[in-house]
Amino acid sequence: MDDAMNKNHLRYLEWKNKNLDVFQKIQETAYLTMKRGVRFSMDQVVHHVRFKVFFEGYRDAPFRINNNHVAYIARDLILSFPRMAQYVRTRKVKGEDRNGSMPRV
Repeated sequence: MDDAMNKNHLRYLEWKNKNLDVFQKIQETAYLTMKRGVRFSMDQVVHHVRFKVFFEGYRDAPFRINNNHVAYIARDLILSFPRMAQYVRTRKVKGEDRNGSMPRV
């Protein structure tokens, strides 16, 4: 497994565990967008959630979403909702095999 991928993936998993509420907002937004039947980027979803959390004051505690996490968020959501793969394009990340599978951590 590549060290850079491993670090990014581990950092993402740490972020997700600390920010499950934000991850859930991202998941809900992506799911609703998928149900509309339009292609979208996970970047759009993450920016939308950043905007909503900041401007609507949804959460008192500050949070950050590292742009390196977006690829892993997309893969997590595709695992949860396989149909989402039709609507979200992903690029290969370090450590991913040719089938698009991530090594287990």
